[in-house]
Amino acid sequence: MAPTLEKELETYKRELHTLKAQSGKFVLISGDEVLSTWSSYEDAIQEGYRVCGLDRRFLVKKIEPYPRVLFNSRSVEPVCQR
Repeated sequence: MAPTLEKELETYKRELHTLKAQSGKFVLISGDEVLSTWSSYEDAIQEGYRVCGLDRRFLVKKIEPYPRVLFNSRSVEPVCQR
């Protein structure tokens, strides 16, 4: 079974109040530690493999103060119909 990134996602949620100042950048997290932030996804991934190698899990996530809704499962009808 593939390892999950639950611990890293929890770390992101816990540290988001601090990370908001760098909104739009990419954060590199391993376990319960924020390792660094980067301007590009590619640089963050490269640093993740440099620091963690292939043996240690890491997460690269764009810092967004408010999560985007990517899917809405309900049809919304207008409230006011004339």
